[in-house]
Parts: sequence; structure tokens; C-alpha cells
Amino acid sequence: MRYCFVAVVLGAAFVASPSVADIRVTTEPAEPFIEMTRLGQALNFDVLISNDERAPVELVEFELTARDERGNIITRRRVGQNGNTIEVIPSREIPAEGRLLVFNPLVQWPADVELRNVELTLTVSADNEDSERLIKHRIRPRAYLGKQSLRLPLDGAVFVHAGHDFMAHHRRFPLHSAMTDALNIRHNVTRYAYDFAVVDARGEMYRGEGKQLADWFGYGAPVLAPAAGTIVEIHDGQPDNEIGKPPRLDRDALMSNPKLLFGNFVLIDHGDGELGLLAHLKPGSISVKAGQRVGRGQAIAAVGMSGDAAIVHLHFQMQAGPGFAEGIPSRFADFARKTGDGWTQVKTGPIEGGEIVQSGSTKTE
Repeated sequence: MRYCFVAVVLGAAFVASPSVADIRVTTEPAEPFIEMTRLGQALNFDVLISNDERAPVELVEFELTARDERGNIITRRRVGQNGNTIEVIPSREIPAEGRLLVFNPLVQWPADVELRNVELTLTVSADNEDSERLIKHRIRPRAYLGKQSLRLPLDGAVFVHAGHDFMAHHRRFPLHSAMTDALNIRHNVTRYAYDFAVVDARGEMYRGEGKQLADWFGYGAPVLAPAAGTIVEIHDGQPDNEIGKPPRLDRDALMSNPKLLFGNFVLIDHGDGELGLLAHLKPGSISVKAGQRVGRGQAIAAVGMSGDAAIVHLHFQMQAGPGFAEGIPSRFADFARKTGDGWTQVKTGPIEGGEIVQSGSTKTE
């Protein structure tokens, strides 16, 4: 098998041969954000590879290079055939006249590395290639800290059951798949989402075996507005699912209204192009209506298990507009993070999947 090389620098194009158009590369979103995390900086974007050839090609290397303003290399990382690290990308074949969405596996970067000029290099192989091809594109990812200083939307100890790291289901949203195409979903609205579950003092989400909704400590817990804003949209009336059974989603109804995936929800416009969605709410618990102003910390609903939910939890995300707009990072204020036997107070900062956090001040025992 001969190797053909496709180097991609996210952005404007440099064409090295007449055949480069056979394989096209774009990113989702087109202008990625740099998110500040506890571990440093995160580049949360996807790469869509479109193959216009009549034969499949295989992705064999994925490389990211950070350059300074003069084009000099600052740092470079890759996954490839050396050690089979490329296998962190499970699907690597771009079918003939088809496409492949790749979730960027090189997400986390040190806090002090300049990431405004990032180069992506993809290496692909094909049986029918007899020459190398080079395609370069460039983008400038920009830092996004979040314009709203959010409070946690639940009181008490909360387990971040899922965040949006490389392995999280929020991150691995299948854009450009048969499902999302059928539902006309064009952006990953959950790209920076969280799933919050209320826990007891031991960090458990439910009592006993958790087979009933009432066994879950968070079921019916008040859901609070994370910041002041105006209610844009609500949806109520979807029944809660049963523990251990598939979600109560009708295929035809879902095709006509993909928002049913969120179950009962409240969408709040916080201003400055930032909207907050709180989802999987308990039916009949929403106490606000569209057009109403709400204050930070105001009770607006209760935790349930409606929509595409397998456990009792609150789904929360910030997004850049109504509907299925692109997700945006969140910044939280005045919370505590469980660390060993006690808690660490955080004035403002990010939260991560797997943590236990609590709103407000908590004494360290």
C-alpha cells in the first residue's frame, strides 16, 4: 500500500497539485474555541474529511503543530503508526465518495502554550495513489472564558456524571451521520455540556439499588437559573423514563421535533450571545414561561428523567443561539470542589467530568 500525504493547516488553502480537491478537510466548528480547564487549555473540535475519489483512503497519522506569529514551531504532537497510537481514532477509513468525522484526539495542552496559530497534518494512505499531495489550511482558535459568571444550577453536593472531555458522550456527538442528517442537526450543541447528579455525603447518587425514580437523591430537586436572563423557550409534558428501560421517545415525533431528545427543558437567554439549556426535567415541574425574566438562583423546575436520559440527572449546556446552535464553554463562580477529606473553594473557574462540586462556601473538615 503506497502512502499519500495530506497536510492540513486549519483555514485558508495552499494547493500543491491539481488533485488535492479529491480529499477535502473542514473543522467543526469552523473557528474552534480554546477552553481553559483545570489541566490547562483544551481544543475541542472535530475534523470532517471528505473523499471525492472512487476508492477509499485510510487515515494513518494525525498531527497538531502550534506555531508562533512568524511561523516557527512552538510544539508538535501526533498520533500515528508508531506504537499504534492512531488506534485512539477507532474509525479511520474514509469511504469512496464518502466522509469521516474525526474527534480531535489531541485535546489537552499546557496553559502557557500559545495556540492562536495551529496546524493540523493528516496522513492518509490509498492503494491507487502514485503521488503525494499537500493541502494546507489555517485557522486561529480563540480563547473563550464565558461571558456569564454562572452558579451551579443545583444546590448541595453534585456529581458531574459527564462532562465534555475526549471520551464524554457530549463531546462525541455524531455530526454528519445518518441520524443527525435526518434530524437536520448541523452543530454540536452539547460540545461543552454537563450532566449533574445530586449525591449524598458518601457521593452516592441513589439509595439501595436505585431501581425506582424516588430512590435517586436528585429526583425532584429544585433546578435553579444559573444566571439572570429571559426565558426563551420551555417544553413540558414528556413523561419520565423508567430506570433500566429505553427512553420514551417516538421515532416519528422525534423526526418532526429533535428537541424531544432533551425531554422537558427550559432555555434561558442570558445576553451577550449566550443561552443556557436545562434539560431532562420532571414533567409538570416547570414554573416559568416564555418571555419571563428570571434571577440568578431562582427555582425554575425540578430534576427528572425525561427525554434521552438513562439516569436521573440535570443536563446543562451553554450555547451560542436557540435550537441546535453550537455549544460554548461555561465559567462557574463561587463553588467548592471535593478534594480528599475536605473541599477546595473556587472563586471562578471550570469544572470537570467526574468531580463532586457544591455551590457556595463549604467548610473544610
